[in-house]
Amino acid sequence: EENVKQTMINLISTDLKPILAQIQTPTLIIWGRNDKVTPLSDGLIMKSLIKNSKLEIIEKAKHSPQFTHPNQVTEAIINNLAI
Repeated sequence: EENVKQTMINLISTDLKPILAQIQTPTLIIWGRNDKVTPLSDGLIMKSLIKNSKLEIIEKAKHSPQFTHPNQVTEAIINNLAI
């Protein structure tokens, strides 16, 4: 359990901005508007750094919209599939 805690601390304290700027694949970012763990401002930064990305904001969702708002997350994914 201590290893998991340390891994999470390392992940949170790591600046991933240089890596995000290297992503070339079209990317859909899904974010809960009321996320208190990782605020929406972080999602906006990700959107600005990942070329060819789109940010879908799930209203009234918090940190895990895939669990609390699965229909809206599914709809966002389907609506953004490249066909």
